[in-house]
Amino acid sequence: MRDVLRTLLCAKWLFALALFCIAADLHAKKIESITLQLDGDHQFRYAGFYAASWNGYYQRAGLDVQIRSAFDANGTDVDAIRSVVDGDAHFGLSGAELLVAKDRGDPVAVLAVILQRNSVELYTDSPEHALTPVELASVHILPTADQALGLSYQLMQREFNERIRSGVSSYNGSSIPTGIHATLGDSLLYPYESIQADRDVQPLKLLHHRADLPGSSIFTTRDLLDQRPELVEAFVVASIEGWQYALQNSDEIAMRLTRERMAVGRYRDMFGINFYQIDQVRELTMYPVVPLGNNSAERWERAYNQLRKAGLVSRPFSADDFVHDPIQNLKHRAERTERWIKHGLLMLGSFLLLASTAYWCHWIQQRKAAARLHREANYDALTGLANRTCALRKLSSAIERQRSHSQTVSVFFIDLDGFKRVNDTFGHYVGDLLLCAAATRLNNLCVSPPGRRECFHVSRLGGDEFLLIAKDLTFVDIKPVAESILDSLSQVFNLAGKELHIGASVGIATVWRGTITCDALLQRADAAMYLAKTSGRNQYRIYDSGLGRALLEKNTIEQQLGYALSKRELLLNYQPIISVESGRMVGAEVLLRWHNDKLGQVAPDRFIPVAEESGLIGEIGLWVLDTALQQQARWQQQYDADLELAINLSPKQFSVGFYDSLQASALAAGVRPETVKLEITEGLLASSNGETTALLQRIADAGYHLSIDDFGTGYSSLNYLRTFPASTLKIDRSFVSQLTDDRNQALVTAIVKMAHSLGLSVVAEGIETEQQEVFLRQQQCDYLQGYRYGKPVTAEAFSRLLSIEAGRASGDVVRMQRRVISAASKTVASDVERPVSASLV
Repeated sequence: MRDVLRTLLCAKWLFALALFCIAADLHAKKIESITLQLDGDHQFRYAGFYAASWNGYYQRAGLDVQIRSAFDANGTDVDAIRSVVDGDAHFGLSGAELLVAKDRGDPVAVLAVILQRNSVELYTDSPEHALTPVELASVHILPTADQALGLSYQLMQREFNERIRSGVSSYNGSSIPTGIHATLGDSLLYPYESIQADRDVQPLKLLHHRADLPGSSIFTTRDLLDQRPELVEAFVVASIEGWQYALQNSDEIAMRLTRERMAVGRYRDMFGINFYQIDQVRELTMYPVVPLGNNSAERWERAYNQLRKAGLVSRPFSADDFVHDPIQNLKHRAERTERWIKHGLLMLGSFLLLASTAYWCHWIQQRKAAARLHREANYDALTGLANRTCALRKLSSAIERQRSHSQTVSVFFIDLDGFKRVNDTFGHYVGDLLLCAAATRLNNLCVSPPGRRECFHVSRLGGDEFLLIAKDLTFVDIKPVAESILDSLSQVFNLAGKELHIGASVGIATVWRGTITCDALLQRADAAMYLAKTSGRNQYRIYDSGLGRALLEKNTIEQQLGYALSKRELLLNYQPIISVESGRMVGAEVLLRWHNDKLGQVAPDRFIPVAEESGLIGEIGLWVLDTALQQQARWQQQYDADLELAINLSPKQFSVGFYDSLQASALAAGVRPETVKLEITEGLLASSNGETTALLQRIADAGYHLSIDDFGTGYSSLNYLRTFPASTLKIDRSFVSQLTDDRNQALVTAIVKMAHSLGLSVVAEGIETEQQEVFLRQQQCDYLQGYRYGKPVTAEAFSRLLSIEAGRASGDVVRMQRRVISAASKTVASDVERPVSASLV
């Protein structure tokens, strides 16, 4: 009897096992059909979804995905959002239009961002114009009938209108080019279409004009998300896996996509899949170092704020019912499954062990998928190093540990020198090999010594920038580490049959005590790296309090300088120029001054470099040109004199559009070109090219005089005097102040004779003593300038000087000028100890 019961019990277990296996097999073979609605025609921008289908990723997830084009059989556009909301498709692709749909009440939920940035760009057919923010106010954006471009079109129209309202249109209309037309186009298609149409177009980069919108994103409805979360997660995970394969095997996918999809696409008569589009898709998908599929609520909120500011949406934004994170849900489900398995083993015993094993396998797959996505989110796909997200997390942890254990934390901000040259010369393939080789050298270099595990951590921040985090280094240890980094990266790289030589600039910042944030520490290291790069490259610099003060001062100056014109804080001073032959005042040099309520009187050598680096120099330079020429015109009319003004130009200000601005300013003021002298530095001449030389010749042909400023202090070359159409040479004050030295006297004498032999006039600046004046007169210098003849004064004070000069009947000209200029100078509270004549001053 006992044997019979045992036999029946075994049969029961075997029957239950058979039923479970049959049910599991049926469940595994069940395939569900779903539809993906694209927002465009079949092309490489959807390669990841085709790769997921071809490689069986969807089938493995239990899905049969039908990929549907945005154009039906009649060629009519299909609205992807409407198609999903109406139930014609389960999933769809769309961009920032999802925010508009959410605002109007459509129950849409975004799942994963494929193109991290909108592929729409603004293109102009006027490549000869480098459009400035001022000139953009006159750009006419041509209307577009393309639904995919409509949102960006409305956003840009409102952006430019807002600029006009903020004051751009207050500029003189004659200085703004008119008739410039631009059109919005898809950067993945429009440039290639333009080439086919034999048109030369130039992108204006919407990202630079506050139009940063997310690109194509996977979305679905809230109903499907709430009712079938496992279906949504399976589709997203398989799609991202397909995109990873497509980007790593772009040649294979492109050929197959061309053969199987483009044959039926609407662009088949125009072009096929091309490597231009592949590179563009890769850039937009991984932009800039954001992990593939990243679905940041903050990013969507920023995009929504842009649309709301433009008046395209109105309701309050909430990411809770809009942004869905399948990866996080996947982790939670895996954890719930794990807890269920453990409790099931305790409660149900051996019978549920079989079922638990099946679910355990399912959990393992989910954990693997989560781990794969975690690696993609935290590690760089090219070099295998930790990415920015992971590096910031490790740095934050190290700083927290430093606070509690009194350990030092040092960061080495590494930027490769010459990487762009390698990319431009040999292509991105060799550039990627170089980045991998540099990462390997840094990894090998930073292996921790015995007894000091995890002392170093190296990561790639993006582009050609790397970060090395070191813990518990003394000040003595920092120098050998930095030198070893420079030595390792300066050695030759043998890649793809080529010998490549690069270097690196390293910025170092260390926290010894106290509290500091990750961003602040990285900012310090970045500032030190920038100093190393500007100091000659292939060097390292350590952040200290002096550099910190300089950085703080630079940021403060840049912030205040942005409001200097609108607050009328800028002022022009004028310093007389005396003719040696007649003893009369024949002109003046225009000098820029700035008095700020917060900073006080700011020296030009402090704020001019900041203006050049920040891009404010163009706007300030245009103001200087307009103001000085208008003042010159008033003096010429009032005193009937051909007074010549010398205006300094910054190399950053000197561009193709400068000639048009100069002509417009002179025409508006009514000033003859021959009474205007433009002073250019030797730095501009040293960095010039054929276009610069042609532009200088064009300015000289128009009648303007060109003067080489501060001759002898920079990149002095006799070739400049032979090549460039200069009419005047200006001897720097550093030579004049040392005329008591025989060698300086010989140099000044040689400069004057050489200039005269070439038909150039000579101006000596910085004259303060009678001995200096006597020597320069003996050498037949043409013009004199300095404190001996007057300090820089305001336009009002200079007008009084011209009035006295015009009304004098006789007497010692030089003595009268000195007396009047000295009296006028005392009335100007903004005079500084010595005028600075660099760049615009």
